[in-house]
Amino acid sequence: MKCFSILLSLGILAIPRLFAKEPAKVVILKLDDFSSRTEVPTENWQRVVDYIHEHNLTASFGMIGRDIKRATPAFCEWIRGQQESGRIEFWNHGLTHQRVEKDGKKVAEFQEPFAAQVDTLEQTQRLGEEKLGIVFTAFGAPFNAINADTAKALEAVGIKVWLYGYGSAAREGGYTGVLLKRSVNLEKTTSVPDFNFFKKQYLEKNPQSPLVLQGHPHGWSEERFAEFVKIVAFLSEEGYVFMKPSEYAAGK
Repeated sequence: MKCFSILLSLGILAIPRLFAKEPAKVVILKLDDFSSRTEVPTENWQRVVDYIHEHNLTASFGMIGRDIKRATPAFCEWIRGQQESGRIEFWNHGLTHQRVEKDGKKVAEFQEPFAAQVDTLEQTQRLGEEKLGIVFTAFGAPFNAINADTAKALEAVGIKVWLYGYGSAAREGGYTGVLLKRSVNLEKTTSVPDFNFFKKQYLEKNPQSPLVLQGHPHGWSEERFAEFVKIVAFLSEEGYVFMKPSEYAAGK
């Protein structure tokens, strides 16, 4: 036993990973609508990317299939490098991110019938593999708009993680993957992070881990980005660990 204690104190004897526990408090940044329409990331997105790397954080970016389709080879290489860095995970955010008029109503792509949803998912998956070299394992619906067929489509395509998935609808539809639900909001309105608004929700709701926080950095000015930084600092002080969707799911 004395020898064991000496080795342990010197760091020579490692404790097996099977004794490691999942962090008690986890936050997952769900950042939507990452655009590859230009040669390089927009200034607002680049600011977020730089911050994530500088502070050893992780985040996840939703990619739209139509944007992948028109991305330049150089930008595809940049995206691939970000995924390989381990700091950013890209996920399937649908093909068009549009609503169309049907029978007097605006219908989003994941409010279409089952076959159409499968086609949309598969097209975006294929674009991710062919142009980026990335197999998307997570999904989040544009506008968070779904119907009863969405769970079935995700299961059919083999998407393992559903960001902002609806529990009862998902399980009734036969979805067997990991559901990462919404509890509190990062943004007061779309593209407007607000620290005071966030903190008030957080203290009132005392949400359970993981916190899955949705944001839209394309619309974050320097002032709005500063509010995001305050929220990240607050959560870090609260003892939260930042994780990617697939990373969290792997521990489930």
